[in-house]
Amino acid sequence: MLMKSSVLRSLMLFALFSVPVFGASDGTIDCQGRRSVSVFSRPGGMIDIKQLECNQSVSIIGTERGYVEIEIDKNMRGFIEARYVRMPGSDQTAPAAAATAAKEKPRDPFSEFFLDVSYKDYPRFEIFGGDSFVHASTDGNYVNFNGWNASFAGNINSIFGIKGDFSGFYKNYDDLLRVNVHSFMAGPQITGRFDAPLDVFGHALFGVVQSREKIRDGNDYINFDPENLFAMALGGGLDWKIGDNLAIRAPQIDYFPFYQGGNDYLESFWIKNLRISAGVVFRFGGK
Repeated sequence: MLMKSSVLRSLMLFALFSVPVFGASDGTIDCQGRRSVSVFSRPGGMIDIKQLECNQSVSIIGTERGYVEIEIDKNMRGFIEARYVRMPGSDQTAPAAAATAAKEKPRDPFSEFFLDVSYKDYPRFEIFGGDSFVHASTDGNYVNFNGWNASFAGNINSIFGIKGDFSGFYKNYDDLLRVNVHSFMAGPQITGRFDAPLDVFGHALFGVVQSREKIRDGNDYINFDPENLFAMALGGGLDWKIGDNLAIRAPQIDYFPFYQGGNDYLESFWIKNLRISAGVVFRFGGK
């Protein structure tokens, strides 16, 4: 009997670790008292990408660091702790030695968090366009501008991306003075993507703003030379996803200051602005 038990155990170990060589096999989820079992993007992960039901059949691809790699669907794979997988043709789960092997390597929760989040599906490119409002403040004087805001973001992974931002704002003073302001900025963007229909992002953008004034003279306007100022936008917003390729951005809020350099007649100062934007985001080139 002892010899038969040893042979059976050896056959189980061989079946478990020979999966990657001989192809996929079927297993069954053993919840062991849990309501469901988590599937992770990588062995030892902290953020699950799917929940599997008890007694659910799974297609086993291989094993790694005490986890069993399974195929969730045709385009997605994941890892589940070996102790929750009942091997084919057996009443026992995967060997305890395999289940505890993951503990041999020290875990770095900080790195695992970002690796797991970066695994999530994400669009390669995002194009935004919409309306914008700017509340400007200089030495206690307040002016409101209405205009537009557009941006283009290329995502390196689900977390990090590079963004280009463009905007235009306009103000008429009793049809005697027109002020047109256009900004051109770029910088990094960080996005948190969730299974819920919501993405949260923050960015730090730097560039230039060009201000141009026109004064009415009879039936014509006199154009003054444009003035270029340093500008930045520090803020972020919410994207409400309404499909794989479309989202509503509402709101995006930025601290949007301009720096006015000094000269012989004027001291340098900051123009402190608040920018609020809302519109539509087109998302494409998904991972």
